[in-house]
Amino acid sequence: MLSFQKAAARNHSGTDQLHNRDFLFTLAQIHFFHSLRRAWLLLSLLAALPLAAATESGTPPRRILSTTTAGTALLIELGAAGELAAIDRYGKIVPGTEHAAEVGRGSALSAERVLLLEIDLAVIWYYQHSLQSLFRRMNIPTFIVPPLRCDNYPDVVEALGKRIGRAEKAAEIAARFRRLIRELEQNAPARRTRVYLELYSPCRSAGNESYAGDLLRLSGGENVVSSLLRSGTVSAEAIIHGDPEVIFVVDGFTSPDELARRSGWGEISAVRNRRVFAIDRKYLGPVYDPAGAIREMSLHLPSPRKQ
Repeated sequence: MLSFQKAAARNHSGTDQLHNRDFLFTLAQIHFFHSLRRAWLLLSLLAALPLAAATESGTPPRRILSTTTAGTALLIELGAAGELAAIDRYGKIVPGTEHAAEVGRGSALSAERVLLLEIDLAVIWYYQHSLQSLFRRMNIPTFIVPPLRCDNYPDVVEALGKRIGRAEKAAEIAARFRRLIRELEQNAPARRTRVYLELYSPCRSAGNESYAGDLLRLSGGENVVSSLLRSGTVSAEAIIHGDPEVIFVVDGFTSPDELARRSGWGEISAVRNRRVFAIDRKYLGPVYDPAGAIREMSLHLPSPRKQ
């Protein structure tokens, strides 16, 4: 009797295993055919496009995709919110993009969704080479946003404005920013305030040859992190030795109290005199509002200047 029960249990176990294999095989088939269907749809859409490389027709685009938050912010400022059909996930931080479809994150986009949205201009970063190749194959014209600095910002505004049919608005924005830069340089203080800017992690900062470095200089500051060209991590000893009089941190990432608890930082002038200020992250990179960032930083630097 016991042997019979054991045999029955083995048979039941074998049946379960067989059912499990059948179930997994069925799932694999469903996944395969679903993937095949998506691939067929994408190839069909691509086949419907002209084989020739995309050219600029001179007609302003009606449906724009932006994979760069800086480009997204510029499009909104230029008054092209209505033409902004799609953005990547990071672009959602820019006000005025609530209506735009989200098609991926950074360079990881859904080509199928891009095709279905009938995009006729893609605004992308200079380093997104895979997207440049993808949009070339898809016959979608691109506007490539270069590394942004305060000196080339108005040029990029004008170039993008011309591309999307907003040349007059772009010229106004660029002229206003160039005027601000001239005023700041003409009224630069004889003695600059020593400043340290901490980015998104301890001792990570920006050098003089960077966008954030430009903001510090134009705001009247002297960057104590002179060993960096662009951005990177420096030693705590170098920051303490530089003795910044003002410290800027990114709001939500570091607090004045946290800085004061670091070993040796309590002796820094900015910490001792409670001159540590949080700056909205939108001013330090993703949105690229240099005029707003300069105004914000200038409020905390004791140097007379025109606003």
